[in-house]
Amino acid sequence: MKNSILLIFASVISFSASAQFGGLPDGSIAPDFTLIDEDGNTHNLYDLLDDGKTVFLDLFAVWCPPCWDYKLTGAMEDLYVQHGPAGYPGVDANTTDDVMVFAIEADGNLCSCLPDAACNVNSQGDWLTGTSHPTICMDGSVNVNTIAPDYATGFFWPYIYRVCPDRTTTLIGSPANPYSLVGGCASGIESVEPTFTISPNPAVNTINIELTTAEEVQIFDAAGRTVFTNLNTESNLNIDISQYAKGIYTIKVGSKTAKFIKK
Repeated sequence: MKNSILLIFASVISFSASAQFGGLPDGSIAPDFTLIDEDGNTHNLYDLLDDGKTVFLDLFAVWCPPCWDYKLTGAMEDLYVQHGPAGYPGVDANTTDDVMVFAIEADGNLCSCLPDAACNVNSQGDWLTGTSHPTICMDGSVNVNTIAPDYATGFFWPYIYRVCPDRTTTLIGSPANPYSLVGGCASGIESVEPTFTISPNPAVNTINIELTTAEEVQIFDAAGRTVFTNLNTESNLNIDISQYAKGIYTIKVGSKTAKFIKK
């Protein structure tokens, strides 16, 4: 897909340069996508985020030397095995179950190039063997739509993103320990002032709100609809959220707001 001059030039560009040449600006809301991997499994980004997962997207091109070098470090594979969704193929039984990882050939090269180093675009090697996390090809044969116009808008590969459960994106370069970046996602209190706390967060059945003053408490879903309202006079308020759909919710107490994740 790229000519030989671009291939040589890209090989001497550092990973950090990718953030300067295209890609989503840090803090952008990730465009949603539904894609089919090489094993025929369908994945939706927002479903994973609404489940509280931090999603890592490794957008690569089969001809790209820096992309291949990073694959060989095993950083993304280890991330998936140790922290990926419980029950997924290749994920350890003791997973933390809070991450998802995708390897996405986003340059539109033939899917047949993924396992074939002799491919006519000079693929760097076999991208499938030894890779447990889902690999996705976007040559148009399986996935008609491509996410490249949204996520990889320049000429420098790879584009590696951390997508937080609140759907914000960050280009992260090529970290040796990507799991260390999960803690940087907004996971709880986002109040302007610490006038109330929420626990647990993420939550499954109930949340507890500790208040310092009597205030009206409201909860809004991701679409802005009010799902709970109450004028609370107690210092502790327990709310049953077991019937709420999975996703990100906003709590408003007086004039202050915070977010929590329903898993």
